Amino acid sequence: MKDAPERFFHWTTPFHGPSGDTKEITEEEEEEAVWITGRIPEIASEFFAPPLNNADNGDEEIEDATEKKQRALLDSIVHALRFMHRDKLEPDFIQRYRADIVTSPAVRNNLYAIMDEDAEWEHMTQVRQKAEGVLERLIAAAEGDDAKGADEENVMKLREQLQTAEHRLEESVKEQERIKEELSGLGDVEDAKTNGDDDDEDDDLFGNDDDDDEMKSKRNQKASLQSHLGTIESLMQERAERVAELGTLLKSAE
Repeated sequence: MKDAPERFFHWTTPFHGPSGDTKEITEEEEEEAVWITGRIPEIASEFFAPPLNNADNGDEEIEDATEKKQRALLDSIVHALRFMHRDKLEPDFIQRYRADIVTSPAVRNNLYAIMDEDAEWEHMTQVRQKAEGVLERLIAAAEGDDAKGADEENVMKLREQLQTAEHRLEESVKEQERIKEELSGLGDVEDAKTNGDDDDEDDDLFGNDDDDDEMKSKRNQKASLQSHLGTIESLMQERAERVAELGTLLKSAE
């Protein structure tokens, strides 16, 4: 790690692929590549675009060419992430010297965006694993030894409450993901404000405050979303604990 570029000292996103020199693409790498494809417009456009020079080809040949092109794009994302994680290669280096392996032009043009989406994938995976872990513990508790003399009405009530609690937990997870996407869409408001400082003098002369009003609106929107995100994450924690509590009560009642 001491010979790695400075960028990678602060890039803490874990690698989701194999640790060795395995060439075979894992199921998780494939899943992440498909997810990233849908997140970056230029890559998605290349993925769904029809193959070139297919005017004289039949339907089956066009289908084969499309599948090969899409396969090459997904492989490009996987190899790009492997180069960055395992070999600590900078995106600019990959774009210039690894075009023979990262063959997709859209992938090479969006390597920095792929790094960002890799971090988002890790966050989403963590949230999903946490929710799945809670549900797995509930299932394990429900499959425990049956308790004799359980009150059937109480058991039914607890099951309904547990189902409702699980549904609310899932809603919290989805809401958290939605807010994160909205925040990502707003971009870096402070950077945008800095880039607009050069025009402040002209704005003062002509009285044009539209840009300032728009920036203020974005900052307020971002602050509101961040506050809402904190509330949702606290609520998600409470709901996860409630699900675990109901699972324990249900196990005791049964």
